[in-house]
Amino acid sequence: MDAVKKWPLPRYKTEARSFLGVTGYYRQHIPDYAKIAQPWTDVIGKTDKDAKRRPLEVTDAMEASFETLKASLVSAPILGFPYFRGPKAGRFILDTDFCAQQIAGILSQDQDGREVVIGYGSKKLNKSQSRWPSTKGELYAGIFYMQKYLQHGKPFLWRTGNSALRAVRTMTCPAAVLERWLGTLSDYDFEVQHHAGTKHGNTNGLSRGGCTEAADQEDEVSATHIAALHSVGLQATTEARLVVARLEVEAAQHLRAAQEEDPDLKLVRQWLADGRLSDKLATKGLSRVGRIYAGMYGNLSLDEQGVIRLSLDRTGLTGKRSVPCLPHSEWD
Repeated sequence: MDAVKKWPLPRYKTEARSFLGVTGYYRQHIPDYAKIAQPWTDVIGKTDKDAKRRPLEVTDAMEASFETLKASLVSAPILGFPYFRGPKAGRFILDTDFCAQQIAGILSQDQDGREVVIGYGSKKLNKSQSRWPSTKGELYAGIFYMQKYLQHGKPFLWRTGNSALRAVRTMTCPAAVLERWLGTLSDYDFEVQHHAGTKHGNTNGLSRGGCTEAADQEDEVSATHIAALHSVGLQATTEARLVVARLEVEAAQHLRAAQEEDPDLKLVRQWLADGRLSDKLATKGLSRVGRIYAGMYGNLSLDEQGVIRLSLDRTGLTGKRSVPCLPHSEWD
């Protein structure tokens, strides 16, 4: 959320346009948007070369407008909590963008026909990355935010401003790094959609503005839970982080209880407790899922809260990661 919460006050017309690109994308959810944004729309106008280098004279009205619009982006109804089951559990949508200085990603979910933002992200690029061609940079942005936000295994829509990535599953990859990245994509179930610049204002604006200070560091808590806190009006303070930690513990306890009721995962838990597969294990007597777990036994483990997890050893952008094993009751 810091990508939006700590967005600095625009100093130039181009920076103001980036900010209005993001807020304008969600204008239908901001009452009186045109009136609130008017102090900025009145001054940005057409930008010539001299205007690009000339700082704006920011008035009190412009500053108040900026803070109001920024607060709208990190509160309901624009920001919300993800749903994994039930009528609101629509498809997830990942919007990403790459520019010369940074990448940006916005995770949303279709809830009752409305796009609800789950998390915002913005990451500064180093000198080498900033020289990448567009297709490589856009691919990096996509994989980076898939690994950051989408580890639940559900199908999602990836929207990018690079039309070449519509053929990402069949594109040639002469460079070894691209080959590894494309291999990483095999972990995800997604559809690619080209979002032209005029329709891609949310991430286009975020990648050219926003705050990237914390983008290079791992968040102490997940972006999803921070989003949940904002949706009920809490601030990401120390107290709020304690609330998030409690919610995460409760979620882990719920998942562990569901795993303990699952016949296949109950066997897995016994194997892990014994430190080996049962000597009397008859593979043909296991269910199809049980046989899969038996084959992956070496990658299964219990975390600190007793949740069974599967380690995925992939050579990708973030190295080794693990995902919880979902009990059958949580399957769609």
